[in-house]
Amino acid sequence: MSAYLWIIDLSYSNRLHHGGLLRYFNLSRELVAQGHTVTFAVFYEEEREKGMAWLDSLQAQGVFTRHCEIVIDRTLRAWNRRAMFLLPFRLHHLAIRPFIAAARGAITAILQRYPADAVIVSSRRFIFVAHDVPVKPCIGDFSDSETLRVWREFKYELRRGRYGAAVRRCPDLFAYFFLEFHTCRKYAVNILVSPVDKHLFDRIGIPEKNVCLTNGVRTGVDPSAIEKLPQQVIFSGAMNFPPNFEGAIWFLDYVFPLVKEALPGVNLLIAGAQPDQKLVARAGPDIQVSGFVADLNKTIAESDLYVAPLVTGCGFKNKVIEAIANGTYVIGTTFAAECLEPEIRNLITVRDEPREMAAAIIDYFSNPAPYLQKLTRLMEIVRDRFSWSAKAAELAGLTEMNRTVRD
Repeated sequence: MSAYLWIIDLSYSNRLHHGGLLRYFNLSRELVAQGHTVTFAVFYEEEREKGMAWLDSLQAQGVFTRHCEIVIDRTLRAWNRRAMFLLPFRLHHLAIRPFIAAARGAITAILQRYPADAVIVSSRRFIFVAHDVPVKPCIGDFSDSETLRVWREFKYELRRGRYGAAVRRCPDLFAYFFLEFHTCRKYAVNILVSPVDKHLFDRIGIPEKNVCLTNGVRTGVDPSAIEKLPQQVIFSGAMNFPPNFEGAIWFLDYVFPLVKEALPGVNLLIAGAQPDQKLVARAGPDIQVSGFVADLNKTIAESDLYVAPLVTGCGFKNKVIEAIANGTYVIGTTFAAECLEPEIRNLITVRDEPREMAAAIIDYFSNPAPYLQKLTRLMEIVRDRFSWSAKAAELAGLTEMNRTVRD
């Protein structure tokens, strides 16, 4: 059995609406159940006291073994972000030397207190430092490619004719590309959650180091015991995350009016923490912007249809698998389905043009039987192939394999 130190950032306000936290804590729960120990080293992005109390409650539930805090001076953190632009000129490490020293010291002190057999780094804040800690293997849990995400946002803005917004994406595109290009070579293993993200890392890094480890799903509800709310459509996720709120706005602007014209009784629920003000302003009698929902699985299970109108983004779409597991059929865009295996993509409804998506939604409510037959098969696939216990075993296997190679 192995002892893991797992380095993460924590935004309390998003909690398990954040795909990363959902991933970390479900994997850690299963690792602990399989006999491993997991220590989370946490950097708090905001609401530190509430975040610590929340982690205390998760620890009491056996989600992980323990947690501790990484403390770094605010001035050093801010300079580290600006210094990313020096990467192409090989001056980055020189510029952030004080940050590196402070971060390495903090992580080493944690390792002395809680010895580990492997280190997993999910925090982009510490991605430059953690590969050099005195414990191997060190695994870079990149999950999504930020380069791919921002590149798609850049192209989306160009297609919309918003050239100023496209230009404003360029500094982040520049910074993230060099961040991933530089750091993915440093780790024993790089974990990506989608074949699409892995493909990009294979192109910019060392393919032998890159592994696709998709997410699992855990619902906590029995969909058959939940009564559906007729003609309620739902879209969920952290609604301060650009791919989510941009997708929601696209749906509101181009798809939902067409649906309402044919089906006046349809209502839309946009559920997710920290909704962007552009979304809040769109709320009305038929459009609810709920903010954080304590039991999101139940809310999804109650909804008649799930839409995933993503027009940018990358990575694994937890929302699609969660919807299926909660017994709600999915209509989404190519970006929502690209991370899934072909059998699943062929069973959900994929439409990228507004009129085509609206027509599919209208057809679903007019003639649901064929869609519900597909949903039955989808639920079987998700139950069989997306267990968190199997994903945790894959992660443990990666760790053991790299320890064996090192030894």
